[in-house]
Amino acid sequence: MKRFEYEEVTVEVTINRRNRNSYLRIGSDGLVRLSTPLGFEQAQRLIQEKMAWIRKKKAAMTPAAPSDPSVLWLDGRTLSLEAIPELQNAPKSLEREAMIERFYLERARALLPVELEALSQATGLYPSELRLRRLKRQWGNCNTKGRITLNTHLLKLRPELRRYVIAHELCHLRHMNHSRAFYELLHGLIPEGAMLRRELRQTRL
Repeated sequence: MKRFEYEEVTVEVTINRRNRNSYLRIGSDGLVRLSTPLGFEQAQRLIQEKMAWIRKKKAAMTPAAPSDPSVLWLDGRTLSLEAIPELQNAPKSLEREAMIERFYLERARALLPVELEALSQATGLYPSELRLRRLKRQWGNCNTKGRITLNTHLLKLRPELRRYVIAHELCHLRHMNHSRAFYELLHGLIPEGAMLRRELRQTRL
């Protein structure tokens, strides 16, 4: 793993010859991560070519202050409440917080079962039950009865991170641990899983 600076952007490069493609991600900490089968000099040139995209993504991901009551996270970026029809007239009170929680819950009910079903079909792994809850300390979990619970605030994450979380819980249906076999299954499904895992650890719930 190597790091370099380009136009005041810090890039972490992981050379992985097993990759068929290059995977470029921007963490919530602003660090640009590239996993690639290319050599280091080729990786540097790739970053130079992608710099306009990187700057655009970094600008969209700039977090608002936690105390700002006029924005929320959705799909890895911040949006003004005024941009969301259901929340345009949300009052500045506890009722506003309840409306935002309901917004996440309703979107989670519409989206997360669909995303889970797509991954279940790809893996042949199906939970006995899916529950959607506002979890305070986990993005999701899977119990020994095969029930998967997903955090409604997964809607805050960009789609690649959501997919990783869902795949992680599905893999627990076969391996109820974090053994080597578990990660081989997970990373076979999500080749860039190690990079996404690091990014997820740096993303607040």
